[in-house]
Amino acid sequence: MQSEPRDKQAAIKKKLSIVFVCAALVLIALTVTLITVRGFGLPTEQTGQPDPQLPIERTVPLEEQSSSITSELNLTDERVELMALIFRLAGDYEYNIRFTDYHRALDSTFWKYIGHDAVQYTRKMIISSHDVCAYALHIKKDFSGFEDDLSNLVGADDDSWTLETALEFWPLVLDFYHETNFHAFYQSKIPFYVAQSAIYRDDPRVAALDTSWFKSIARFYGVSTDYQYIVCPSLIYANLSAWGSDGTYYAFVSSCLDTMRDYYLDAWIAHEYIHSFSDEASLIWYLENSFFRELCEASRTSDYGTGFDSASEHMVRAYSILYYRHQGDFDTADYLLLQDYLQAFSDIEGFVELVEEFENREKQGLLSIQVLRALTTRNSTTSDLLPELDSAPDFC
Repeated sequence: MQSEPRDKQAAIKKKLSIVFVCAALVLIALTVTLITVRGFGLPTEQTGQPDPQLPIERTVPLEEQSSSITSELNLTDERVELMALIFRLAGDYEYNIRFTDYHRALDSTFWKYIGHDAVQYTRKMIISSHDVCAYALHIKKDFSGFEDDLSNLVGADDDSWTLETALEFWPLVLDFYHETNFHAFYQSKIPFYVAQSAIYRDDPRVAALDTSWFKSIARFYGVSTDYQYIVCPSLIYANLSAWGSDGTYYAFVSSCLDTMRDYYLDAWIAHEYIHSFSDEASLIWYLENSFFRELCEASRTSDYGTGFDSASEHMVRAYSILYYRHQGDFDTADYLLLQDYLQAFSDIEGFVELVEEFENREKQGLLSIQVLRALTTRNSTTSDLLPELDSAPDFC
């Protein structure tokens, strides 16, 4: 009776031994397979080189991928921020009105350089705020010098750069850039710049801006350009625009203005883009259209004290409203009309009507760019050039 349990135990042990042997054989087979499969294309212990029979997959290092992605997301410009800082330290009114945490960081980091030659040099000049940004765009991105063509920088108006001042200022700017280690500061603020850029980059209205409309109007006035915007957290007074060395017209838009919550971001950009041709257009209108000229003289403001300044700004605002009407966005057009009225542009509706009538006539082929060019170079009247329109209002 006692031998029966022992026989059962022996049988169980025998079965377990068979199972273990089978498992060991399967494990050995899997190991051989893995070694065979994984062995190809991997570094060997002897050479540390991949199998030459297989192609090598080249990948971009993670840090380079991150830098490339960040560059696409960052819509600020190091050159613009540098120039804005120099003029801020020099006490320029338009770069010192409001303070944010970003501007406090600029002050605490760079205030000790207020006596630098670059800062002192700016105090000797009267340079408009948009020419500060224009100068930045003519600096090469690697800070190795100027772009070759300075025609869009020098001599634009009385308060802009001359070739002499532009060239004299450059070594001072470069010395300031290196002595202050501004590049390190700029790099440390990249997350902030990306976040500020997203305010515009992620706005669907900004993405929907129709630059072809601005190009078509600009071409009619003899201006050919592309358009681009740069986000500038340093700007604390207003948005600006200027020509780049490549012939592109840039809008510089702030991300720190108190009024941002009260305005359409795309309308800010549209307003600046229209400045690309507004001077040409307003000059023609101001010289040749007596009603337009009288309207400008009567509509001068504290910020636009001359008749021509008033003409240029009213032209920009009128075309901004017309842009949204042509896009079928009448709510935005009406909103801009109301905002202009509240900002002391009380005759803006009259300017819009003039521009709209002019655009309708241009589309009918009644006016041409040749005529508009002649009006700026000849001491002629509209009736001399277009006798067939004698009985019509002189909208050009």
